[in-house]
Amino acid sequence: MDGLDGMFLYLNNHQTDDTYSRIIIYLLNNRDKIALTNITDLANNCYVSISTISRFSKFFGYGSFQLMKESLKKDPSLDFKLRLNKDNYYNLDHAPEHFLSDFGNQIIASIQDTINTVDINAVDTLIQDIVRYDHVYLFGYDSTLDLLKRFQSAFLLNNKLLFMAFPDDLQLELSKKLDENSLCIVVSSYGTFFSKLPEVILNITNSKAKTVFLTQGTVNFFTSSFDHTISISSKPEPVTGNIAMEFFLDYVTKRSMKLLDSKL
Repeated sequence: MDGLDGMFLYLNNHQTDDTYSRIIIYLLNNRDKIALTNITDLANNCYVSISTISRFSKFFGYGSFQLMKESLKKDPSLDFKLRLNKDNYYNLDHAPEHFLSDFGNQIIASIQDTINTVDINAVDTLIQDIVRYDHVYLFGYDSTLDLLKRFQSAFLLNNKLLFMAFPDDLQLELSKKLDENSLCIVVSSYGTFFSKLPEVILNITNSKAKTVFLTQGTVNFFTSSFDHTISISSKPEPVTGNIAMEFFLDYVTKRSMKLLDSKL
């Protein structure tokens, strides 16, 4: 796995004093300095050679140190927004117990809204399609990819392999593989996928694949281009993030296990 996801994967599977781990730790702890850091500075700060930094960059899928630096500066995972307004920040500072209670109630309301909104029959149809199609491709952006990774693993338990990719360029390549024997599932809670990966979306909507869009109530120009859209919320709830989507996908995997078991 390339990019920042690959760095996290590497860091989570190696000792912290490993050479590459030390470089990763420095980069993540000095995010605000990335733009002003040159290869010599990074090598000196990590007590390694310049050639080691070059190998490090290529190891994680970047053609050069400069390309790595530019990519890390704009990586969405390094600029995560909590979607909080001024009142939220005030309560976190002056009345954390009030914020905790209010946040919890918003989560409860969001989950209840999903329960009331989701079309159960549409879910069963989606599962049947996942089983029926030769190739099933999953697409998302940033935090939704983590949800889809678990979704992928759950279906593998029932011997159904779903395909997905993490780096943007690999998602683009994956979108070019779609044909009439493919099922394409796009997950975008708030429509970020459409603005960040427009070329991927065009490949998907122009393909001969059956396309399904899962959303937390986001409607945009591209929505009508999908064969089916499953809305899991009646309206977007930015403060609660992907919690409703996570709840929904967890239901789909549990329901799929039951449906697939009945066929064994």
